[in-house]
Formats: sequence, structure tokens, C-alpha cells
Amino acid sequence: MTYFVWTSDLNTGIEIIDSQHRQIVDYINQIHDAIDRNDEGLVLIVLDRLTEYTISHFTFEENLMELANYPLFPDHKLIHVNFAKRVRQYHDQVNRTGDIMTTARQVMTDLQVWLISHIKREDANYVKDVKKVINQGWISRMVAKIFKKSSLPPVPPPVQPHPSARGSSPVPAAGRDLSSIKEGLLAIIREALGPDGDELGMKIEFCTSVEELQIWSERACSMIENRWGSKRAAAARGMMRQLVGV
Repeated sequence: MTYFVWTSDLNTGIEIIDSQHRQIVDYINQIHDAIDRNDEGLVLIVLDRLTEYTISHFTFEENLMELANYPLFPDHKLIHVNFAKRVRQYHDQVNRTGDIMTTARQVMTDLQVWLISHIKREDANYVKDVKKVINQGWISRMVAKIFKKSSLPPVPPPVQPHPSARGSSPVPAAGRDLSSIKEGLLAIIREALGPDGDELGMKIEFCTSVEELQIWSERACSMIENRWGSKRAAAARGMMRQLVGV
């Protein structure tokens, strides 16, 4: 199968959604490269990262649709749930058969076909509603701070295999380093909690690993929920998951 080339007809017009879709496309192409190199270890690494990132993207989209009171949200979420099940079945297939390359080719083909169809149909349908939410109020400020164009790195190069890489620390979304992840988390906390989040912000500043940031981001979400309710906490959690890669 040829490389998955991003084309303008796949743009939704929502920059953060489009950047996430392009990252998924890049992971699909990294699987292509790993297969060409006949590197089973690298295939497994990229499959894991692709799975983590895609599920995280689903969560982010669902939070935005829920905030926008998008009427087709339940149906859209069910599509995500069903596709996530298919992805888990591929992982089970690898564990059951040990045939990594065949499964990788199936994932690459399946996800490419599914993603094109999903963007052009289901995703296109929510754009009008979600744009209303993302272009106003606190959600707009948060997205602008966290996912501003200057903070998004170029499409990352193919992942380099390493014997200890599989099962290691979670991979930050879109290849962000620790300092930029902290910057994004702090933007969310300051926007939602103001001075009440200062102590938590200091703890995040002193974190030295993604795992620590995950723990404190969950604490932040609890504080946001206590102040603003579950909907705003869900949106914050979705953005934080994009940052910390879970």
C-alpha cells in the first residue's frame, strides 16, 4: 500500500482537530516505513503509539462535541467505541498469532480507509456546532494557549527502535518535550482555577517525568470538576490527555 497523503479535502477547518488527524496519518506512514524495513520491533512500537494517540484523539473530540451539545454526539461516540474495539482486536490478534507484519498491514489499510470516510462524513457533520464552542469563551483561550501553532512541532521523523521502548513511559502527544507539556498543563490550570491553582502549578513545575505529570493532571481535573462541574472537567481532561499522551 502507498503512503497516506494528506489532502485539503480532509481539512475540517478546526486547526487542532486537523493537526491531530495529520498526526494519525503520520503514524500510519511510520507503520509503512517499519514494514518496509522488516522491523517487527519498530512496528510494535508505532502500533502502540498509534493506538494511544487515536484513542486520546477520540476523547478530545468527544469532549468538544459534548460541550457543544452536538445532537449526534451519542451516535458519533458509538462509532469511536466500535472502532476502538477493532483496534484492540488487532492487538489480540498479534498476541494470539504472533504474525506482526500481517496484522500491521491490516491496521494500516483499515485505519486509512476508515479515517478518510470518518473525517468526510461524521467529523464534517459536527464542525458547525464545535466551531461555535471553540471560537468563544474559556475553551477558545485554552485551545489557543495549549495548541497554538508555534508550539506544534513539525511532523516527527520515524520512531527509532529501542529494545526497552515497548512498555516504557507513555509517549507525549505529537512529540512534545517535558517543558512544553508543563506549559500546556499550566495554561489549563491557570485558565480554570486562577490563583487557586498556584500550588498545584508549582508541583507540576518540579515534575521530572510524564508519569508524575499524569498524576498531577488528574488532581487538577478533580479541582476543576469541584469548581465548574463535570462538563468543563471533561474538556480539561481531554486536553490534558492530548498533552501527556494517555
